[in-house]
Amino acid sequence: MFKDIFSFNDLLDKIERCLNIYENKNIAHTRYKVLLANGDYIEIDYNYNCLAHLLGINIDYLRSTSFYIGNTFDVLEEIINNPDSLYQRMKNGYIDPYNTFSKFIDQKLDNFENITTINMFNMEFVAKYDSSKCYGTNYDKLDGDYYLAFKDPNNSDKISILGIRKNGNMYYPITNLQFDESSLEYTEFLSRLLVNQTITAISKINRNSIVDFSNIDRKSFYYNNTEKYKKFKLLSRYAENYNCSVDVTQECLFYIDKITNLYDEKKQIWEILNKISIAMQNNIPIDIFKLENEHPYINDSITNLIATYNDSILTGGSSLNNNTSVSYKDLIEKIKILENRVMTLEDLNQKLDEQNQILTGQVSDLSNENMVFRDREQKIRKILE
Repeated sequence: MFKDIFSFNDLLDKIERCLNIYENKNIAHTRYKVLLANGDYIEIDYNYNCLAHLLGINIDYLRSTSFYIGNTFDVLEEIINNPDSLYQRMKNGYIDPYNTFSKFIDQKLDNFENITTINMFNMEFVAKYDSSKCYGTNYDKLDGDYYLAFKDPNNSDKISILGIRKNGNMYYPITNLQFDESSLEYTEFLSRLLVNQTITAISKINRNSIVDFSNIDRKSFYYNNTEKYKKFKLLSRYAENYNCSVDVTQECLFYIDKITNLYDEKKQIWEILNKISIAMQNNIPIDIFKLENEHPYINDSITNLIATYNDSILTGGSSLNNNTSVSYKDLIEKIKILENRVMTLEDLNQKLDEQNQILTGQVSDLSNENMVFRDREQKIRKILE
């Protein structure tokens, strides 16, 4: 941790650097909306309350000494602005450094910038942690609901672990760890984390960062098919090595639907081409409107093919209207324009009907009021007589 005032100051410099990153990158006002391949949706918030966990500083203990008051950020600023006071209190035995700082604080501070930026392209896996599955494994329970593992972008030999826990509708970071990928410590931690558990991948991330009250920076990230395949292969290796299961159900359902739709579209196109072929063999025009109603998969290429064929029947190779040929495609466009006009007029007619009903109601109300006034007038006349 630290042996003297010099190493203590080095530690405080690291903490100050992390706080500057936290402020300059607007991390407190950034949320990650994460869609997982198993269908789960999690929203991660890096607000001030989780800052102490990520830094490895026990703010609650410092407040309990009565030397520090205020919220997490207030206490951290007091430490940074008056480091000598904290050092002297520790040196004189008023504050216990081992209760103040995590034994992994150097590791946490070095990993701070990585752990506060979720980059799905460096992601190894997302573990959905269920403590009830720990029985019989001889491993102590962990505190998080999900654990995200990803490679350090600056050092591919290191793996960062972000643990998050649900509070209300939001998930908040509670764990900041980093391991050498080839180390025994990492293997032991993965055994504790993954055995009998379920892992998945990220399908999509939306990152929303509130710049100010009127400006929100929104960005979305997702894998292409090649990247997705690599991630799923990576999950299978973790599953084999640590006796856990892989759940990418929602992603698989998406692709099954996609393949099914492609099959249906191909089948529809074959049916359309067969009808076109029969029409051509019999030299009869093709009713494109009827075909569009029967088959929703008509694309522009097929539409152009039908238009060209119908043109050949319509013109018969001769010119019409003073050497100006009228193509089938032109007629279709005119029909569509007229249909749009009809729809516009129908909408206008509907609005006029509604206005007419309103005016009719108002006339009826005025007639009723008029009758009331007439009754009153007659009563007044009788009184005057």
